[in-house]
Amino acid sequence: MITANQRRLKVGVLTPHAAVGPEIEIPDMSQGRVTVTVARIRAPENAAGTESTGAPTALRALTRPEAVDGDAACFGDGSVDVVAHASTTTGYVLGVRSEAELIERLATKCAVPVVGSAGAAADALRACGAHRLVLVHPPWFDDEIDRMGVGYFRDQGFDVTLLKATGLSRDPSRIHTEGITDWVSRHLVTVTRPCSWPGTAFEPLGPYQSWSNEQVGWFFRRTRCCSGRSLPPPTRR
Repeated sequence: MITANQRRLKVGVLTPHAAVGPEIEIPDMSQGRVTVTVARIRAPENAAGTESTGAPTALRALTRPEAVDGDAACFGDGSVDVVAHASTTTGYVLGVRSEAELIERLATKCAVPVVGSAGAAADALRACGAHRLVLVHPPWFDDEIDRMGVGYFRDQGFDVTLLKATGLSRDPSRIHTEGITDWVSRHLVTVTRPCSWPGTAFEPLGPYQSWSNEQVGWFFRRTRCCSGRSLPPPTRR
């Protein structure tokens, strides 16, 4: 609950994805102590956002300066305290080094700290002392994205096992938290290693599972981008 002498942390989100997620999840997990402004990245030739942004070539194109730097600069006017690039799959596509270069470039444009979803996930897992990871991918991820995801976390130093959530709908709009919870419960009954799902439009599942936006929220709590303000742990319902 916000008191009279507290100011909400203002977060800017850059994302190439059309799905509503960060603007709901991040404030919800912070118990109302964070406000979010979202800028959805579009290629100059696709200003209406009518093309799919799930393919690796499209995601890579949306990290180019002509696609994203203008949106990033809009957050450089002091309107936000920190910026998140919310796209785990973009991190997969770019790889660890190129993702870090993107985040550094965006931080220069935004003039505030910037974090990326995939990098935040790796940092959060390391902070928990994790070395082995179960990566659960949704059924609409193709084999190329699957390989990139495993490769990304292996390059970050983790022992990775990939599970594909087959049996769930291939339509993201028809996926609900309860269905994923049931799938994880049935397929990872004895799992004792952290489990990560790369989607950004669902609530956290339980003590061993985490979502991309939850990991971004962890970054906000653990770094100085909160400017000395403490945020509560994410709410799990």
